[in-house]
Amino acid sequence: MALSDEQLAQSRNITVEQVQQLRRSRGTTNETLATLSEGAVHRALRRLNYPDLPNARRAYRLKQERGDDGAIPVHARGRAIDRLRSVLRNRAVAPGPLTAGVPTGQAPGPRAQGPSPTAGMALTHWEWLGPGNIGGRTRGIVIHPEQPEKMWAASVGGGVWHSQDAGKQWAPVDDFLGNLACSSLAMDPSDPDTIYAGTGEGFSNLDALRGNGLFRTTDGVTWKPIAATQTEDFQAVTRIAVSRTGEVVLVATDHGLFRSEDRARQTWTKVLDVPLGIVLFDPGDDGRAVAGALEAGAAFASQDSGRTWKIAGHGTGRWSGRVELAYATKDPAVVYASVQMTSGRIWRSTDGGRTYEVTGTRAPDGRIADYLGDQGWYGNAVWAGDPDDENLVLLGGVNLWRSEDGGETLAEISTWSDPRSVHADHHAIVAHPDYGENNNRTVYFGNDGGVFMAADLKKVGLEPKPPFVKGWTELDNNYGVTQFYGGAGQTATGRIIGGAQDNGTICFDPDRGTEDWRQIFGGDGGWCAADPGDSNVFYGSTSS
Repeated sequence: MALSDEQLAQSRNITVEQVQQLRRSRGTTNETLATLSEGAVHRALRRLNYPDLPNARRAYRLKQERGDDGAIPVHARGRAIDRLRSVLRNRAVAPGPLTAGVPTGQAPGPRAQGPSPTAGMALTHWEWLGPGNIGGRTRGIVIHPEQPEKMWAASVGGGVWHSQDAGKQWAPVDDFLGNLACSSLAMDPSDPDTIYAGTGEGFSNLDALRGNGLFRTTDGVTWKPIAATQTEDFQAVTRIAVSRTGEVVLVATDHGLFRSEDRARQTWTKVLDVPLGIVLFDPGDDGRAVAGALEAGAAFASQDSGRTWKIAGHGTGRWSGRVELAYATKDPAVVYASVQMTSGRIWRSTDGGRTYEVTGTRAPDGRIADYLGDQGWYGNAVWAGDPDDENLVLLGGVNLWRSEDGGETLAEISTWSDPRSVHADHHAIVAHPDYGENNNRTVYFGNDGGVFMAADLKKVGLEPKPPFVKGWTELDNNYGVTQFYGGAGQTATGRIIGGAQDNGTICFDPDRGTEDWRQIFGGDGGWCAADPGDSNVFYGSTSS
């Protein structure tokens, strides 16, 4: 029997209105809300008074960048770096191995060529401390189709990482990639050794970092920038799509959609002047593609390999906000749209994304499933990759949800508040290349906690009530991409604490090692301090 709003309100000593607000904002069900601690409930209630305003934040950041004439200077950062190099070439500074305890190497002399990419980063000065078990925001995952143990993950603060054993161990592909704010990955279907990485987040989150175009590897190891994309148009690459032949590449950015059909990727044409969050090729037809708006509440379809686009119809229903899309692998005529709106709604197309009809999008209790919460602009993912069932759909918002009837009804299958389950805020859902063969139903997830796996998609979320913890595996094994806002350490003990994005305030103890950082408290961590007079006392802060 479903837990009513009145029953939950009485048990948690809050109002019915507050129950409804929490369910919508947290993207969950009453049953999951009932499992939260009293402290978590109170923090969530406080957050209701400070809603996310991503568009206002974006406008403020743009205002900060404008010069006295009201325009945003082109290549301002590049000119500043050139000026710095010029200054360094013309002055000598006495060398010193440490600056405020941080190794900096020898300062350049009068004839130096400016700071090298690895200035001060000699490996002899640095030691990996982790966290190797925490992870961080991951917006892209690709897997080699013939060697599925080879995986790549795109982290927004630590660059691209590679695993050669299906996530049992990770290593960075290049710590000096030129830009480590990697927000998307795409593999060339005709040549799996060719992978594209897009940099810069375009989703208006406060901790988003600016990118510097596309990077590419043609051997799976060595990465180089694509010079033609190192422009303002490619500072926030949200998604990349590569045609089955590898000829055409489509890149969605916050400046629109760009297309290239030369193998050198020297020429790019803007084909759609709308900020986009996703673009996809039809998995069976390179002539067809779909794209979803970043904030305009619209979807688009192309019938000519992305040269021209038409806005998709969706009846009389009004769309708003970000639109994420997914082709159904079994039948690519079926396309699902996860539309941000207030707290998420699923629409379904049966004509390849040219028109959409709304689905029920209902939770088991009959209410509309608020699966995106109030963060559909930030965490919004949809997957329909089952080769035998076009009605099997996964939705990622704060938690993960599953539909077995094409979006008519949804059921929650993860519980972010329980550490045995999957982390919150989902950005990428990718199936194992052999999914659907020999009972393989393995699916990987990229979220604010890193990389997670369901070894068998049909066996997760089957508990009679939350928390949903069975069948989930965390793969943050040496995946060192945690975003820190602040940190502090005790010289006497070697213990360190850090405030991390969506991973709380976490602690490193030399006696436990790099794979056993522990959380002191959750939410978004912030500034930290260590008491110099008492090695057992630390201070932390949180924004949630």
